[in-house]
Amino acid sequence: MKEHFIELFEYNFWANEKVIDSIEKLPKHDEHINKIMAHIAATPLYWISRLTTYELKLKEIFPTATLEEIRKFNLETKEVWDSYLVELDDDKIRDKISYKNFKGETYTYALKDILMQLVLHSAYHRGQVAKMVRAAGGIPASSDYISFKKG
Repeated sequence: MKEHFIELFEYNFWANEKVIDSIEKLPKHDEHINKIMAHIAATPLYWISRLTTYELKLKEIFPTATLEEIRKFNLETKEVWDSYLVELDDDKIRDKISYKNFKGETYTYALKDILMQLVLHSAYHRGQVAKMVRAAGGIPASSDYISFKKG
């Protein structure tokens, strides 16, 4: 199970990079695209701060950021999560984790469900960005998992 999540997080990083590339190719774009993409790249940092002692520097759920800053969030996310995931075992992945959301509400879920939420949440928002890129006259990135597997 651990290897499966490591691969899904590799896919997530790859897909984010492809989408950032597609935004960069636009002659101009609405800053809302950056906010959504920053949210995609930074959300895993919020989650890792709930699971570890990682010190979260971001305070907004939809941070204002340049594409360069978004790439940095994405790389930081990859590095932090790679380190975390490699240390997990299948028992830990099944453990229940309690955390507080930004409203202070407490929830408890299995770690495997939190990990899956991160990957699927990112894919959902990448779909929104693809629509915005097309509306801005660009070509959306192919960020499907099967495209990642093709290499």
